[in-house]
Amino acid sequence: MGTGTLFLYARTKEELLMLVFAERVEAVQEERFRTLPGQAPLLEQLVHVFEGFFRLYAKDPALARVFIRELLFLEPGPAGERMHLERAFAARLAGLVAAARERGEVARDVDLEMAGFNLFALYITTLMGWLSGALGPGETWRPVLERALALQLRGLEQDAKTSGGSRRRRS
Repeated sequence: MGTGTLFLYARTKEELLMLVFAERVEAVQEERFRTLPGQAPLLEQLVHVFEGFFRLYAKDPALARVFIRELLFLEPGPAGERMHLERAFAARLAGLVAAARERGEVARDVDLEMAGFNLFALYITTLMGWLSGALGPGETWRPVLERALALQLRGLEQDAKTSGGSRRRRS
């Protein structure tokens, strides 16, 4: 393919990187959701999904840093319209929460869209810390992400049984 033809699809190097990585990210997402341990607890399912992405980005961390930076700060316009990776991924995470709710792991009143967004936020924050080296060498992403996800799934409110009071909803 000629350079001129290539830049019909991507006007800049950043857009080209987005196109290449978007395909890889979508492939990893499909594989991880396809191989999901269906009856495993939600935390185990989430770590299974996220692990695929950490493996992908571990292959070339320098390029992964550029991709994540571009993904998170994508300029509005044609590239931004094509790139809905974060929203689509958060929606799939919300689907995992919905399935966990059906299994009785998650409260009925949980806002699924917000749960998916929060889980994505924990993942992307851990990923950025890992790619930047802030988490230290090796696979230190796993314990950090597992602790963050477990806290999110548990919530911050006192258990009504142990607090002696009734559980109140906060806005």
